[in-house]
Amino acid sequence: MIYSRSSSRNYRFIERYITDVSRLIGSLDAESLAVAVSWLRNARDNDNTIFICGNGGSSSIASQMVVDIVKGASFGRSKRFRMIGLTDNVPTLTAYANDVGYEHIFVEPLMNFA
Repeated sequence: MIYSRSSSRNYRFIERYITDVSRLIGSLDAESLAVAVSWLRNARDNDNTIFICGNGGSSSIASQMVVDIVKGASFGRSKRFRMIGLTDNVPTLTAYANDVGYEHIFVEPLMNFA
């Protein structure tokens, strides 16, 4: 296959990205992940609500985790997860940030639900 100068640069970028992601996955601690999974299963089995949040780009990751757990790990199962993403109600989040203070954007909704 013939690569142009920009294609070659793209190829190197993708190669480095794959290497970095592989290194990251290889460094994950399976024991810690197993503990986290047991916490999630315990919450599900006891009908507890799981709250998740993130700041900046991590808020999107938190929202996606809600989708993965609420739909992906619950659909078609008799025991289902109850999970709420605190960053998914943007009007509430920004109202607290604007009217009360940014430090309250997660605390105040948790006071309503937890």
